[in-house]
Amino acid sequence: MRLDKECAEAIQAAKTIFVFKATIEQLVKEHGTERVGWVLAAAVQHDNTNALSHHKNWAAEKKLPNEPPTETILVCDSSLDVFIGKYQEVMSDIKTRHQHEQAQFKQSSYAAILAKHQQRTNVQNQNRIISPPQPQQKTAQAESPPLKKKSRGVDR
Repeated sequence: MRLDKECAEAIQAAKTIFVFKATIEQLVKEHGTERVGWVLAAAVQHDNTNALSHHKNWAAEKKLPNEPPTETILVCDSSLDVFIGKYQEVMSDIKTRHQHEQAQFKQSSYAAILAKHQQRTNVQNQNRIISPPQPQQKTAQAESPPLKKKSRGVDR
């Protein structure tokens, strides 16, 4: 609860100035995307003035971990409306950036695997070209040892 209150206070202070995306990104970095989202969604869900009514669907999607204490509920006004809009833009940007990074990682991983496979194939091909063909070894048939002749006669 203390962390929620600190987050709410940080948002309240940030929304009183001109809101830049960098400000919201810093808040998200300090308090986490979920906590900032919860505090903002709680404000929308408890808005009795309908100043934030166009954010009701967004706020309804946020599953609050518990009923927020009254000291974490933000004052609903036009600056909070702007702040929530910027927060949603930042979250969209973060999601897009994350998807792009994942795609690049997959592509670079695939390229690395392909390059390694190509390198192995090249080495195998070079070994075939450089090495003269080895004569095939004939498998020796198992020969039985010669039998000893038993002498007939008296042993001495």
